[in-house]
Amino acid sequence: MTRYGLIFLGLGLSVAALALRLDGAALALLAWTALGFAIIALAYFTERPALLGKRPDGSIAPWTLVCGMPVMLLNHGVHWLIRPRDEPPCDEVAPGIHVGGLPTLQTLPTDIATIVDLTSEFIAQPQVRCLPGYLSYPMLDDGFVGPDELEAIVRELDARPGPVLIHCGSGHGRSSTLAAALGIVRGHFASPEDAEIQMRRVRPRIGYKAVQRERLGQWFARYHGGG
Repeated sequence: MTRYGLIFLGLGLSVAALALRLDGAALALLAWTALGFAIIALAYFTERPALLGKRPDGSIAPWTLVCGMPVMLLNHGVHWLIRPRDEPPCDEVAPGIHVGGLPTLQTLPTDIATIVDLTSEFIAQPQVRCLPGYLSYPMLDDGFVGPDELEAIVRELDARPGPVLIHCGSGHGRSSTLAAALGIVRGHFASPEDAEIQMRRVRPRIGYKAVQRERLGQWFARYHGGG
């Protein structure tokens, strides 16, 4: 998490230094961009995804739009530009559990009853977030919630009928970590390690990041590792 904070802080300082060489509209735009990077850096340093302004309905708080619009537009543009073209938008990694990247209405499987949005850095598409099964649990990229919050989320999802789509930005880290926990509770996987192996057979780029692996392991040991 600190690594990402340093990256965004460095970007913010670099843009700010460039802004000091300019004036007028260019100065204002670059200073605005530097402010956006600074907010993201602070969110990572403090592990507070709420600083990015994602609301329960999938929209972004107005103050975040005002402060961070240039960076948000850049983030969305880069995401759609570099997303893998050789990977399906989502895959069913266990019966009734789908993992994927940021969805559009066109890429949603038709039978999905619950959509779980784990992104804090993206605005959910209006046609997606207005669906009755939409839920938002904002997490930072490469981050994750602690064991107690994870247990509460998993229990809520386990009680919901029908297939679930769990998505993050790319469908590799945050989403697979939550899918592993839900799959363990439902008896599809024996452990976090077993979940990762099985999910990779379906979606090969899946892989927990360091914090995700650590907190999933803590949750498993605390709630489900006693046999």
